[in-house]
Amino acid sequence: MQNTRKSLGGAPLQVVNANVAPPTTPGTKVRKMQAELDKKDSENESLRASVKNLTNALGKLDLVKAAGPIVNPTEVKNNKKDPKAPVPAKTAYKFFCDVSPVQDNMQKLWKETDAKKREPFILLAAADKERYQNEFAAYNEEKKALDMYYDKKKQEQAMAFFEAHLEAQAALKDVEAGKDNRKANKDPDAPKRPTSSYMYFAKETRSEVVSKYPDAKPTEVTTMMGAMWKQLDAKAMKKFEKMAEADRERYAAEKAVYDAKVTVKKAEAEQEEIARFEQEKKEAMELLESSKQLSGEMIIQNVGGEAMSVVSDLSNKSKKKKDPNAPKRALTAYNFFFTQNRESIKSKLPAESTNTELMSEIGRQWKALAESKKQKYNKMAEKDKVRYANEMAKYTPNKQG
Repeated sequence: MQNTRKSLGGAPLQVVNANVAPPTTPGTKVRKMQAELDKKDSENESLRASVKNLTNALGKLDLVKAAGPIVNPTEVKNNKKDPKAPVPAKTAYKFFCDVSPVQDNMQKLWKETDAKKREPFILLAAADKERYQNEFAAYNEEKKALDMYYDKKKQEQAMAFFEAHLEAQAALKDVEAGKDNRKANKDPDAPKRPTSSYMYFAKETRSEVVSKYPDAKPTEVTTMMGAMWKQLDAKAMKKFEKMAEADRERYAAEKAVYDAKVTVKKAEAEQEEIARFEQEKKEAMELLESSKQLSGEMIIQNVGGEAMSVVSDLSNKSKKKKDPNAPKRALTAYNFFFTQNRESIKSKLPAESTNTELMSEIGRQWKALAESKKQKYNKMAEKDKVRYANEMAKYTPNKQG
């Protein structure tokens, strides 16, 4: 650089020598200390953000743990008898023993009893056998539905625990590596922070300084601009202060709008969470109800490696006989999904998969299905509801049934 160059303020500048460090002034020391403090604040803020993420992730793990294991109340451990299971049917001999005087050899007495006298006990045994078969069919159907329901819940809890575990591991790595997550966590819709008066001055002046001193290093350019900023009189500085004030007002206005949007988003997120929970409860009940219907009409089980249709048509004479002319009840969206996708899902499972595992997988895929894809089945269900309503309007119950 030549000694004849002038500064923008009119006074001659000292020669900038790349080999000689600029003189250290009190102002330079203050700026250096401030820069170091800002750096420390940034590092501390980064660490706090990482610790917060880790705390949140560990909190999710604690929530899953606090929920406790999913317990299926229908499971019976240690080969104990299920107290809710139907009472086994009595034999004719047992009915005979119940009403006969106790003797040393009841079996001999039963064998010696006349066939005509045995007949009432045989009829009682036949009726009790039919009672047991009906009760066991209903009990077994309900148990299958509940097994499927609780297996699905166990899978969901295991997945939630696994995801929380992965999130905690990622957060721990961030803490250990000192990763700065502020930018990643910054909302892109947040308003841009206000620009200071000095930054407006620097934006306006930098190109002029760089053009005058093309060989100057960035640090030297910054030093020159700092010196020029200090030399500005009140009138010249007022221009940039007005620009900064206008930008602060802009930021305050945008921040108010942004804060309002954040409040609305939080409220919407809470409502979505409530709606999601209600929807999950609804789907769980649909799954349970569907399993009860399908176990009696459509379920195909694997028995000894061979396919066997199970049609639950055991008559329960204690219940009112169903009118065969009554309209078929409307199917749910899940029913239509089940019917159309069951075989394709089954073909992708291992050959040894049980019916409970199949039902759980179908339920899982239904829950994971995007709402846009569920619309197809929702429309089918709505159409079937209309069909059922129309048929019921024309239906006359058979009173003799």
